Amino acid sequence: MLDTTFLRFIAVLLITNSHLDKLYPVPAMSTGGQLGNSLFFMLSGFGLAASYRKKGDVFWPWLQRRLARIYPSVLLVALTAAVVTGAVFEWGVTDYVRHLLWPTEYWFVAAIVCFYVPFFWLMKLRNKAVFLQLIALLFLPYFYFYLTTLDLSHFSIEGGYFKWIFYFQIMLLGGFLANPFPGNVAVFWPAVIAGAILIAWVSFSGARYLTARSRPQSTVALGKGVK
Repeated sequence: MLDTTFLRFIAVLLITNSHLDKLYPVPAMSTGGQLGNSLFFMLSGFGLAASYRKKGDVFWPWLQRRLARIYPSVLLVALTAAVVTGAVFEWGVTDYVRHLLWPTEYWFVAAIVCFYVPFFWLMKLRNKAVFLQLIALLFLPYFYFYLTTLDLSHFSIEGGYFKWIFYFQIMLLGGFLANPFPGNVAVFWPAVIAGAILIAWVSFSGARYLTARSRPQSTVALGKGVK
């Protein structure tokens, strides 16, 4: 399988940088989190699909191995922080579940654990086309929430669960790039092109909206990417 170590290093570097806003003279310099997370999810999808391609697997053992790679570090960090702050002595049962199992304090853990389930069954279909199909289909809820519920007065639109749609699409893209199984991909290019046109249109409209909102104000809140 293609060695993705360097790309993983870049992803970690970008995500770490996005948390260093207090160390920069200009907080907006602590950017790159969204790019880093995008790399992370794409490489996760790529690695999972490439590994499944070679040997296949059964769902429960496969899922258990995935969780065993994630949760030891999550438990170590969460428990250490809880003990140091004393919060662990005040937790009830639901607090233990929320902090240590799901969703935890780390949104990407909650997200990828949920992504694993549909991603596995997509891999079992052994068809590249389904990855593109679902990417195209997910543009529908993406643009619906973009246009109807988000506060576009801020540069960053990373809050809440909205970003999960985008990152699952990125993970699916990684699976598509790693998956050589036959599939009639050509018939889905019109949907991909339509999605690109929609992205361009929303980006243009969003830029105009941000410009209009910024004129009566002295400053516009700038997002730093993903925290």
